[in-house]
Amino acid sequence: MILPTKHGFSLKVNEGSYFVGVLQKTQSYENVETSLVARLVRPGDFCIDAGCYVGFYACLMAQRGARVLAVDANPAMYEIAKFNVALNHYEDRVQVLHAALADGEHEATFHLPSQFDDGWGSLAAADRPGGGDVQVPTRLLKTLLKEHAGRIRLLKMDIEGAELLALRGLGDRIEDVDFLLVECIDIPSRLWLGSSASGISEFLIQQHRFHAWRYRKPWWPFQKPRWKQVRAASSRRDHSYLFVNPAVSERP
Repeated sequence: MILPTKHGFSLKVNEGSYFVGVLQKTQSYENVETSLVARLVRPGDFCIDAGCYVGFYACLMAQRGARVLAVDANPAMYEIAKFNVALNHYEDRVQVLHAALADGEHEATFHLPSQFDDGWGSLAAADRPGGGDVQVPTRLLKTLLKEHAGRIRLLKMDIEGAELLALRGLGDRIEDVDFLLVECIDIPSRLWLGSSASGISEFLIQQHRFHAWRYRKPWWPFQKPRWKQVRAASSRRDHSYLFVNPAVSERP
């Protein structure tokens, strides 16, 4: 089925999935992250959507005028994302690749998700009942970026436990990234792959001096929600962390 969004593009989605219910109700998804991406991305920027799923963020970035590299390991989601890019006439702005991002290039087993949780596929054994296994190619981000020598405005990363592997696969190109929006949740799949909120925090903050920002909900009725800088990232189940390159003066 194809559903409209309030952001100016439409999406083909799997009927019966969790995402469909949210999209039908709100015509959007993950309001905090979506609002942030819409504010950060500018015309002419280059962005990466790692774990692009059906292409929601890739289309949002393209709608904002950016060029986008979108990657997903799930072959079914890769095909849907490609369809959605073409559906919205973003082919000149978005490149969709089928691969699992990691710290090496080889073949790996990818565990498919269930129909309802169709965005939960993982290189680790799935946390929820899935739909079998497939072999997928793993790629290094630094290899995929060889044709792009400039800045990377935003790297959005939600790849179910392979986040730290993919970050290591960036190599020295991590210095070219202005903002990283990374999901940090310590659930079994992430820990089985060696990724954790503390590991991501240590890699980005201690090793590469990025600044971490966390979205804070208001404590009082008249307070405004805002992004607040924190010293480290910890596991959380609501919103992702934003990591800001120390060379960037902008703030969320």
